Amino acid sequence: MSTSGTRVEAAAVSLGLLLALSAGCSRSGAESPERLDLPEYACVDVDLGEAASVIQTGSNSGLANEFSASSCAPQTSGERRYLWTVPTAGTWTVSTAGSAFDTVLTVLSGTCDGADEVVCSDDVSGGDRTSRVDLVADAGATVLIVVEGYRDAAGEFTLSIGRAP
Repeated sequence: MSTSGTRVEAAAVSLGLLLALSAGCSRSGAESPERLDLPEYACVDVDLGEAASVIQTGSNSGLANEFSASSCAPQTSGERRYLWTVPTAGTWTVSTAGSAFDTVLTVLSGTCDGADEVVCSDDVSGGDRTSRVDLVADAGATVLIVVEGYRDAAGEFTLSIGRAP
């Protein structure tokens, strides 16, 4: 599946778009934990708020595969889910570079009860088993990011979000 040129319209989804991940965190921006109390976001592990730069580390080891929705690859491994609101319009890169296993990255729009795949990635290139997508989005669009392993791959990962170069 293509990893660039996907447009996300903030007004196209009543409650926004979604992204996913979790564990030890180093990022800039404010969290919005009150959104995770809403039933439509109950599947989210971490709300990243409107951070313009995110570096989130974590692990999918021992977790269930409850929300697999990627068309990129078969997944049976555990997953982490993040909610992120695009701070300014433009192209954003979401990546698992630096992760210790073969990751699959999926960006979804909608809510936990009815999310649609916007873009996904399995392997940046033949030798690089991490994942990367470029997302074109309007300011205020909310997305769910799901990070999981290819087939049964699991381990430590890094999720990063930032302006595309």
